[in-house]
Amino acid sequence: MEVRNVLEPSAKKYKSSNASTAREINDIISGLPDTILHNILSFLPTDYAVLTSFLSKRWRYLWTSISCLDFDHKLFYSPLYLQLGDYIFPSLLATTATNDTFIEFVDTVLMLHDASNIQRFCLSCFYYSYKSHVNTWIRVAMMHNVRELDFCIDREEDYDPYVSLPGFSSEEPVMFPHTLFTCESLEVLKMNLKWSILKMPATMSFRALKTLDLVEVAFSEDNWMTELISSCPILESLSMEGCTLYGHQNLNIYGHKLRSLNINGCYGLMKCKIVLSAPVLLSFKYMRTSMAQDCSLENLSSVVNADIDFIGPSWFEDDDFNFDEDAGYHLCKILRGLSNVKVLKLCAWCIQVPDLLECLPIPLFNNLKYLKLMTWFDKDNIKVITRLLRSFPVLESLHIHNLEAFFVHEDCWEAEKFPLENCMMDHLMEVQIELFMGSRNELELLKFLLNKGRFLQRLILLPPSEASTSSYHPKVREQLLAMTACSNNQKIMEQLLSYPRASSNVAILL
Repeated sequence: MEVRNVLEPSAKKYKSSNASTAREINDIISGLPDTILHNILSFLPTDYAVLTSFLSKRWRYLWTSISCLDFDHKLFYSPLYLQLGDYIFPSLLATTATNDTFIEFVDTVLMLHDASNIQRFCLSCFYYSYKSHVNTWIRVAMMHNVRELDFCIDREEDYDPYVSLPGFSSEEPVMFPHTLFTCESLEVLKMNLKWSILKMPATMSFRALKTLDLVEVAFSEDNWMTELISSCPILESLSMEGCTLYGHQNLNIYGHKLRSLNINGCYGLMKCKIVLSAPVLLSFKYMRTSMAQDCSLENLSSVVNADIDFIGPSWFEDDDFNFDEDAGYHLCKILRGLSNVKVLKLCAWCIQVPDLLECLPIPLFNNLKYLKLMTWFDKDNIKVITRLLRSFPVLESLHIHNLEAFFVHEDCWEAEKFPLENCMMDHLMEVQIELFMGSRNELELLKFLLNKGRFLQRLILLPPSEASTSSYHPKVREQLLAMTACSNNQKIMEQLLSYPRASSNVAILL
């Protein structure tokens, strides 16, 4: 490879009529120390960092010492890059960008990089087009004691994600160098495999790894995820988003130093037993994921923030789980494991569990200050809400997001029929309802809260607005805004002001 032809511009094209004028400008940035300039370059994609070598002799070799390398093959196909191509890289981009262009560029940059360590190595490309090169590049990064590795598989525009789910995929697994799984310098590992199966070696040891971030990674063998986690003795942050764990019967997460756990939009957990033990865990999120067959939360007394958002089974998941019979038991078991949290968010599915209406033992949350509920205001849901409030004796802020603001529920809940003495709200200071429509059930719940909240200070009612409905379907959004425009806020306010209030200082904001 001729490095000169790859990274040096044509002398004739590089000169301009304004060159003498440019030299007269006082170049303050170029006078900064190398360490500061390296830090500036680290925020740029490596493609652009290399371009700075043509600014002046001062910048010619600065990029060869940057500690953060970011390679994204899509930049080679951008209109701007193609316009600048024959000006900056005449030998590489004489015609159009190709896979060979990207390969040659990355090879050249890594070859010219000096002996200094690499702090962060980011790579986004078509893995199956660059397979052998990808493994070589990762090995080079490990030779430079890389501390953060971020790898993302890119896909063609017509790619169908469902064909890569285990059982549907015809692609071969992604296989990284075995030495990656025993890299002693690696502190942060991020992978986005677009549902490709990750093939792992029998032996793994990430002694320095503190952050593991997996996006759309497929694990087809039982215990692979458990073994991966167990190979990270000082792991502090674990995130799994859109991952598939079909074939997993057990998922054991033991983290003596784990502080953050995020399981979001994962598949294949309905027949999986989860055991979580993390004595210093602060944040736990289980979102947009089906409830596991069993979930044991052990030693989680330090958790401050918990977000629970269950969904039903997807079309490609087994539907053997009996929600009516099992869901209430498992939900209460999960709540017991999180009973020390200060911030709790529960999804609509949690509120709908039938057994919560009856006599399942909901634990006391003696530290809970903030509660957010995603639900709607039918009779049964309000019963569950008021029953839950009995378990939160020091609750200060209640936030309810109305998921069915456009639907009027015929079954009405009446505050007078609820035993007030069984509900403690001696610390409640703020109530907020988002997408408030002024329905009868909403008003009845507010009547109850006003009557019980002795220290209530703010009642914030937020009708649908352009901002709060921006993510809704256009027709639903239009309907909500039309209903809001027709509502009589003054009449609603008069009705609220007529209700008995335990607190004389409460401010109602509508």
